[in-house]
Amino acid sequence: LDHLAPATLGEIEVEREVLTLFARQAGELLGRLEGLPPEGALLAHTLKGSARGIGAFAVADAADQLERRLRRGLPVAAEVAMLRQALDAALAAVAERLSPR
Repeated sequence: LDHLAPATLGEIEVEREVLTLFARQAGELLGRLEGLPPEGALLAHTLKGSARGIGAFAVADAADQLERRLRRGLPVAAEVAMLRQALDAALAAVAERLSPR
């Protein structure tokens, strides 16, 4: 969240909107990635950029590893599982941040 604050200029509503969009997009992308579609490397790349944008660096790193293996045509079951784990943790943090105080 420290990474996100400067990008949203401290505007809580903008932060909430960005986090909400990330959570929705990330969930959709992971769901598609789990099916290993032909465009999987592009989807992983998109998720990597979105994750970096909000400071979810573990998700970005996992998406990067998945993207690299997909581009090489290598097996990716372990990378998809790592991405799922990193994303679950990030989405839990996002949900906590978005919960009313």
